[in-house]
Amino acid sequence: MDVPAATPYLLAIALIIIRLAGVRLESHAEKYHRQIISLSAGSFLAYLFLELLPRLPNNAPFPGYAFVFAGFAAYYLLEGYAFSHAHRDKNIRSEVAVLGFAADGILAGVILSVYSSAGYLSSFVLAAVTLPLALHVLSTSAAFRHTASKLKLSSMQQTALAAIPLATILAWNALAVNPAAYGPVFSTITGIILFIAVHKTLPPENKVDKRAFVIGALAAIALLELKFLFA
Repeated sequence: MDVPAATPYLLAIALIIIRLAGVRLESHAEKYHRQIISLSAGSFLAYLFLELLPRLPNNAPFPGYAFVFAGFAAYYLLEGYAFSHAHRDKNIRSEVAVLGFAADGILAGVILSVYSSAGYLSSFVLAAVTLPLALHVLSTSAAFRHTASKLKLSSMQQTALAAIPLATILAWNALAVNPAAYGPVFSTITGIILFIAVHKTLPPENKVDKRAFVIGALAAIALLELKFLFA
């Protein structure tokens, strides 16, 4: 089934709006923060393990999991370097965080580009399987706001960072990327996002809302099943 050409762009714009609106509304949703991050963690981790990781290419000599490990390890070492040098440069950890937000945006753009050209998802199902990404964007609003404040990013710079999913789709279409060639980049970015999701997005045991976490995970699984019901 064909997806209208505008669908991935509209979904990317929706992610931009959620990012920017979430930053401005984050203080008003403070009392629901625990539920939001728990719901997001459950849905996003289910999305990672049940949807993204199984899609990794496994072509020899370098299977997708090798690039996932490379991305995971590289970001871990980069953050460790930033932590050890934070006393010299107070902004270095925030600069590493910006790389994480950029990786988030690139992965979202690649997902929307690949899914929309796959030929087996309707616009409705494409929007549904994008919801875990939207929840993840919403739950990281506080971290985004803190990073922007720390680095004194202007509104234009914040908008540019939020617009990376849309820019990725535009670049993907402009370059006419062959889906078979995106494997290493997709896998490496997935590794970075996996580290961020486990290390930063997953709330501590004493702060997690277990009910919201389970609901988020089950909702993500149900949404992913729509692919097969509407295929």
